[in-house]
Amino acid sequence: MSLWKHFRTAIQRHIKVRGTASPYDGNLIYWAQRLKNHPMTHSTLGKLLKNDKGRCRYCGLYFKDGDLVEVDHIWPLSLGGMETIANLQALHRHCHDQRHAELQAKGIHDKDHMVEEPCAEKSACTVLKTSKRGDSLA
Repeated sequence: MSLWKHFRTAIQRHIKVRGTASPYDGNLIYWAQRLKNHPMTHSTLGKLLKNDKGRCRYCGLYFKDGDLVEVDHIWPLSLGGMETIANLQALHRHCHDQRHAELQAKGIHDKDHMVEEPCAEKSACTVLKTSKRGDSLA
């Protein structure tokens, strides 16, 4: 066993952060370009954010830190849409809800869209079970 020599260590150069930029300033495009190797950019949501340049396709506004972002099918699966990146879009949660409300008003019902969150436990279920006796007091 021998000690590692300093000259055998490769120099790794880093690019300085531009001016007063901060990950919390809402400039997702800048940080997406800086963090190309970040694990989040390799996910489906990361790819969609990169393709759309950090904007919601429904309202056109930039996503900011703390926004709830959901992945939506452009052409619903129930109508033959595919599970491909070309058929997906990133939307704010409220934009996603509004889009599905408009689709339902047009008579298009997406079976995969969850309107209500499922119960965490059976004891906290939002649907009441009826008793076998019914509502009689006898």
